[in-house]
Amino acid sequence: MSTLVLSLFPLSKEMGVVLDGLGRFERIVLSTLRPAGLQQAITALRSRRFDRVFFALAPTDPPEFRGMADLALALTRGRSKRYIQLPSGAVSSVPTVLVLRAVVTFAWATVACSTAVVINTVSARILLRRAPVRQSVRAERRVAYLRASFGLPAVGGSVGHTSGVIEAFASHGYALGIFASSRPAGTAEGVRCTTVSLPRSVTYPQELNAHRYSRRFFRAVQAPLRADRPAFLYQRYVLNDLSGVRLARALGLRLVLEYNGSEVWAQRYWGRPLHLETPSRWIELACLRHADLVVTISEPLRQEVLAAGIPEERVIFYPNCVDTRMFDPARFSAADRATVRQRLGVPADACALSFVGTFGRWHGAEVLARAIRMVPEDGDGPKLHFVFVGDGLTAPEVRSILSDEIRRGRVTMAGPRPPDEIPVILAASDVLVSPQVPNPDGTPFFGSPTKLFEYMAMARPIVASDLDQVGHVLRGWIPGSEITEESPPLGILVEPGNAERLAEGMRQAARLGPAERRELGARARARTMQAFTWPRHVEAILDRLRTLSATMKRPSS
Repeated sequence: MSTLVLSLFPLSKEMGVVLDGLGRFERIVLSTLRPAGLQQAITALRSRRFDRVFFALAPTDPPEFRGMADLALALTRGRSKRYIQLPSGAVSSVPTVLVLRAVVTFAWATVACSTAVVINTVSARILLRRAPVRQSVRAERRVAYLRASFGLPAVGGSVGHTSGVIEAFASHGYALGIFASSRPAGTAEGVRCTTVSLPRSVTYPQELNAHRYSRRFFRAVQAPLRADRPAFLYQRYVLNDLSGVRLARALGLRLVLEYNGSEVWAQRYWGRPLHLETPSRWIELACLRHADLVVTISEPLRQEVLAAGIPEERVIFYPNCVDTRMFDPARFSAADRATVRQRLGVPADACALSFVGTFGRWHGAEVLARAIRMVPEDGDGPKLHFVFVGDGLTAPEVRSILSDEIRRGRVTMAGPRPPDEIPVILAASDVLVSPQVPNPDGTPFFGSPTKLFEYMAMARPIVASDLDQVGHVLRGWIPGSEITEESPPLGILVEPGNAERLAEGMRQAARLGPAERRELGARARARTMQAFTWPRHVEAILDRLRTLSATMKRPSS
């Protein structure tokens, strides 16, 4: 009996176990179809006829995306179609009106989103012709954190960045109010969070939904902000979002814009080019020009923002950081580490080399997979076992490259894990790997991988790509200093994208003696404590805001 299982996002290992009772089945993850485009997605869904089609609904799936599940089920060819709830495994039949309902909601969403695109595009053009309004200083110690993402990630570096910044503002004495589609993962329950629900209907391409949600977000957030005026707005920029600029201008508030890179560029080179690139570029540029302060995470990004005409005093960069309390190896006992290793299938006598990531194009997981195949199973030195934590775009390629190693039990594909499980997995590892690859268009690598600082905080030997900020940090650079060649470095650096060099670096790390590992790890954690904590990141932002405030107050000569 042929069976197809659909899901919105990759399923964790625990969720996947529930599906074992279905027997042999094929799987399609809708989020991984997006880069292929609509036509290829429809082809994938309709390429074969199955006896049974199940849509696996995980508790973390946004309820607003249920329409997408309905539409995907309607497009598949199956004799029977059902929903399966995870983790309970409860099965329910699909309503007979599924196709009609899915088509109608899809059509309505397309009209609503298209209207939002027109309004946002016109608004961005008007903003680009207007001069920025620099707002006066407010004495309140309240911050409104805005994140108008069309759905929030439950894993990945942005999770740690968001929770880290929010907690750091609180540590500096600021009361926080979060505005987002749901409470960001990892944030304390005591922090007030106002949720702005996603629309109940969605359309394709995904970028259109972001236009619509941006306008919905602005309407929902304006009244609460007017009633409880913060000192300033802090917004993480997301695709096609003008809400922060509109709110700042409407309410006379300062806007601090966190800019982690061009979404237009990211979609073109790491995903699928946007269908409407030009409006998205206008929106990005309007946000940068009208922000009172633009916060970036790397020098290449700072240079990009300056090239867009933003005055230097209104641009700051500070790398991503880490919560050194959460990522502290002292939190975990030998028994904790042994339990995790057993659960991951790591032999007690093996050297565990781990990678954590969302398997994006820039993570280099496929390079790591090729490197693992170059490391002999029974070569000189200790027995090696490799662990991949996470899932995403390049995960199928990684599984294909390592199919033999996975079958022999030499590699563990642990799947996506909740953020609070990551520290103990890293603590149970002997070596941590960060194999980032260069940008495909030859521009400087603008990333600041959160995994690097998490690795450093866990005091484990690191093998990493010698790539821009990654290499600088592991050579001892700290913000505000010149790039130096620390001797010895804080990790083993290898040529980016070179699987053979990566394999050599991993063998070198595995052969380190216990004392060498402890010394290397201790120096890395000490450097993290010195310069790469979220309170230091936020302190740099507040210092620049104070400087800008003093400049505004200073009388002109």
